[in-house]
Amino acid sequence: MPDEMDAAASAASGGESAAQAESSNSMIEKTLGGSLEDKRSLRSAGEAVSSQVAAATTAAMERGSELASTASEQVQSYAGELVAFTRRRPLAALMGAAIFGLLIGVFRRKRSSG
Repeated sequence: MPDEMDAAASAASGGESAAQAESSNSMIEKTLGGSLEDKRSLRSAGEAVSSQVAAATTAAMERGSELASTASEQVQSYAGELVAFTRRRPLAALMGAAIFGLLIGVFRRKRSSG
């Protein structure tokens, strides 16, 4: 209904005939509406993109899981080595921890005052 009123107003104000206005409106509807084949084509393209995104997301999640697993194994390995070192040389481990603590304190003091 509004399209008909717009066409009539356009025809009255612009000197355009009613037939020309109606022809313009039908052309716009055809352009915007598209054919059923075009809609199916767009839908299939959208589904293809969606499946590609899903596949990429799955691959990224699997890779992230592998990286997390590897990192966890490395942390456990280093922790085991640290425990073994501490048992073999407890005094050296204590001195290392004290030096590490002092360094952290010095850097925090410089950071808070500077």
